[in-house]
Amino acid sequence: MTNNQRILEEACSWLSKINSTQEYDAIAFSEWLGSDDKHLQVYNEVSDNWQLLNLIGTADTPLASITKEPKEDRQSKLSRSLFAIAASALLIFVTQFYFFNHLDKKLYVSNIEQYKEFTLDDGSMVILNAQTKLRTQFSRNQRLLILEQGDAHFVVAKDPERPFIVKYNQNTFTALGTAFSITTRPHLSILVTEHSVAVSTAQRKIIVEDNEALIFHDKWESLPLKQALQTMAWQQGKIVFDQQPLHQVLSQLSPYLKKPIKLINLTVRDEAVTGNFELAQAEQALSMIALGLDLKIRNNESEIIIY
Repeated sequence: MTNNQRILEEACSWLSKINSTQEYDAIAFSEWLGSDDKHLQVYNEVSDNWQLLNLIGTADTPLASITKEPKEDRQSKLSRSLFAIAASALLIFVTQFYFFNHLDKKLYVSNIEQYKEFTLDDGSMVILNAQTKLRTQFSRNQRLLILEQGDAHFVVAKDPERPFIVKYNQNTFTALGTAFSITTRPHLSILVTEHSVAVSTAQRKIIVEDNEALIFHDKWESLPLKQALQTMAWQQGKIVFDQQPLHQVLSQLSPYLKKPIKLINLTVRDEAVTGNFELAQAEQALSMIALGLDLKIRNNESEIIIY
């Protein structure tokens, strides 16, 4: 039995006692609620589901005012034995309802100048690039991940009963295999490194196979594998540019710097940049790029200005 299952059974047991003619230890109930934040959360969720089914009365009194002994249900004509049978059946139903509809939600974040690796609850692994935010909503039926910003690499644990789905804006990526990467800076792109991924938008659905990549420019287009691998170089602690426009280079460097970059001299925004740099030396990389294009850098309190 998992910890979540144990907490759920305990919550249902307390709810059954409180709404029946059984005596219960109000002090023990109060201590149980206060011993773990998840106890109160699960109790409230189970209580809400129970009330929605209209099978027993409300159960909010014990949380508002805990007394030594619960009041007898004046309207109940069930004997204690019959109520116990009904409560047991209801407990099974609520348990199943809870697990089929409950979402296990978590937030994963990486900070400036770093990328982080996480193991998800299902055993999948995710690597987040710097300044990336990922939310997960795992249920019994699916594993939903929402990429709010940044870039991520996914190694998916097999679970045929629960599809592994990543969403970014209006795009949906459903894993049909094991490993793939999604980048959003400077453009949205996907690289599949093992098996395949289904990419879906409102207009179409595309299957991306092993060692294939797509990039989004108003619509999904094929991306050369070499260019895709350069975009994913952050996973090896590097950042690689090959004749990329300066404004795109600055967009890719920005997550590894403590301040945002502002390019004042717009006449050079499309100047081509080529280089291979360590992510840990992003400031030195910016200085070298500016020097190569005969640009100057000024550090303000809130931003880095290039002119």
